[in-house]
Amino acid sequence: MRFPTISRVKAAVTAATGTLLRSFAPALAFALAGALILAPVDYFLAEAISGGGGQSDQNLPLAVFLSWFAAYLVMTVLYGPLMSAAAVYMSRAHAQGQRAGLYHTLNFALGRYRRVFWPHMGAWLSILIGMQALVPGILFMCQYAFVDAVACLEDERWPMGRSKRLTKGRRKTVLLFALPFILVTTPKIFIDLAALEEGLLVFTAEYTLSFLLEIWLAMGFAHLYLRRVGFGSVARWHAAGEARGLSGEDDRTLTGTIDGLDVRLERAAAAEDRWRVVLSVAHGAALPGDLMVRGEQKKKDEGALTPPRVDISGQPLEIYTTDADAARALLDGGPLGAPLAELIAARPGTHLDASRLVLVHRGPWADGLDAPIAELLEWARKIQRCAA
Repeated sequence: MRFPTISRVKAAVTAATGTLLRSFAPALAFALAGALILAPVDYFLAEAISGGGGQSDQNLPLAVFLSWFAAYLVMTVLYGPLMSAAAVYMSRAHAQGQRAGLYHTLNFALGRYRRVFWPHMGAWLSILIGMQALVPGILFMCQYAFVDAVACLEDERWPMGRSKRLTKGRRKTVLLFALPFILVTTPKIFIDLAALEEGLLVFTAEYTLSFLLEIWLAMGFAHLYLRRVGFGSVARWHAAGEARGLSGEDDRTLTGTIDGLDVRLERAAAAEDRWRVVLSVAHGAALPGDLMVRGEQKKKDEGALTPPRVDISGQPLEIYTTDADAARALLDGGPLGAPLAELIAARPGTHLDASRLVLVHRGPWADGLDAPIAELLEWARKIQRCAA
């Protein structure tokens, strides 16, 4: 019996730990830099509160905690984007089998700082403030775990929204992976107070370890993101295709013949639940429901989709739907109305050309090609029946 969530958590733990060990020098440098900034501030804040009077012994820990929390929020906003971007860079280098050096890591982090700043602030302020009630913070963490990686590696206008889409179906994995971080940071105030009594040097060392743990967490989130979008899986993709008699045209396309059908399979870069089938229609067809169609003349503007039920005579159609069941209903009938064969039959002179068929499922294909190939063949057979 397979437990994909457990296997993904184990893979993330292994990858994050491997990244930290392989790129320990730059990770330690970023953790130490954060500790050298924050630890003296918190140390002298605690000294000022405890030595300034006006606070009873009973209220003293609360006053220290509130001052430290405020300082940590400022640190998260200003320094957090730099540290998180560095963690993303080190994770990507590890996924490519490389060791990240301090110079290149710092250069990458500085170059991404402006892009990461606002989404990182929005995500982590939500998480940290929500953590004061625990459950809201955990929920925000599960949704925004990929924000830093998206901001660093994608040209995405709304990284927080993109992270929410990518973590859908993976939030249990994120929670289980982050559980050690949550368990350690929940009683952290008591650990900090104990270190405070040992002096500034021990206090700074304890903060350095805390920042290392945060970097490890960010590395794990980055690896979960990379796995989610299929980063580094090109070799596995080609190997799986060759095992099924398909050849790779490029990093994302496999072509060949399966069960007597000429097929073309595309692996998209982003993991989104969107299916695309490309058909050739001689005189256009009115399509039901909320499906969208796009003609070849729209290819230059990939974001432009013509409304449903539009006649684009003589142009190959790309039929989009965000629901695979709805896509199947286009061929089988059902909630969308008449199947495609009836629509074609109702338009004199209109016919389908099943020789041109492309299926795109935007996902990492982490579990192999059996499922997408089976889906592709199912589409091909149904389209051939419609064309007949």
